Amino acid sequence: MKNAELRGEVRLEKLTPRIISLPWDLLRFELIAKQEISDAAITEIVDDIFMPLLRLK
Repeated sequence: MKNAELRGEVRLEKLTPRIISLPWDLLRFELIAKQEISDAAITEIVDDIFMPLLRLK
């Protein structure tokens, strides 16, 4: 994330610990609920959920 900050894409001081941990929490849920994680689920977590949160901050 440091590189993204250097490029001006995110401001790390605006990110809360909850936002930073969100992708891992969602992946953990996928493992518990479904026992496996599809490539589509990973893509959705990163591209559709996590990255937009970073851009909002």
